[in-house]
Amino acid sequence: MTQRSSTLTALTILAALLVTPGPSHAGADLSAEARTVDAYFAALSSYYKDAELLRKKFYTATLDAGEIRALTPAVDALKKKADALQAQLPSIDSALRGVATKLKAANEFSTLDASLAATTDAKVRTLFQQNSLQQLFDSPNLTSLSSEIGAAANALQAKLTNRDAQTVNYRTTLACRVGTARLGLINRRGGAVTDQTLDVVSCNCNPTTADGRTGQGLGTGRSCADVMAN
Repeated sequence: MTQRSSTLTALTILAALLVTPGPSHAGADLSAEARTVDAYFAALSSYYKDAELLRKKFYTATLDAGEIRALTPAVDALKKKADALQAQLPSIDSALRGVATKLKAANEFSTLDASLAATTDAKVRTLFQQNSLQQLFDSPNLTSLSSEIGAAANALQAKLTNRDAQTVNYRTTLACRVGTARLGLINRRGGAVTDQTLDVVSCNCNPTTADGRTGQGLGTGRSCADVMAN
């Protein structure tokens, strides 16, 4: 088994562990699409956590030029992760459109948003009310957001040569949409969303409050700064 396949297998297992099994849901079989989205969201979340750790190192005031150069391999590795995640986006678009196709064939698509909005979990319902899953599955167009992935790595690469280079806010629309799709698939397949997963998704969607304060994870109430860094 290659290193890449081993990594993807590990991420798929990790994603599966973050889902609390629930009763099965009759209807369209969305298991293949769910596995694809689960693995991608796990990889995307891991990438952003690595980026955040590196960002904190760059903003340590005591770093000298040699210490900054020593971070070059880690930044290069992060850029490779970004490139890989960008290359996978067409397959994620395809998986989400596949969900819409299957739900339409099972006559379950037209009522999807209404059924998700009626979920008994008020915290999860908050995110479903922010985003239309019908629209996301039918016309995902996530590839148009690929530049958001590279923004974190690109900003850190700029720091290697210019310590005064500006940083960027890389809590992205992409991560929010993929995470919300994942929550929808968990719910649709009869699973229960864990607080850990809900924290990560909600902090990608709402990293700050309307008045500019750091947001809180909907699962546990932890600070989003803490959620996204650990």
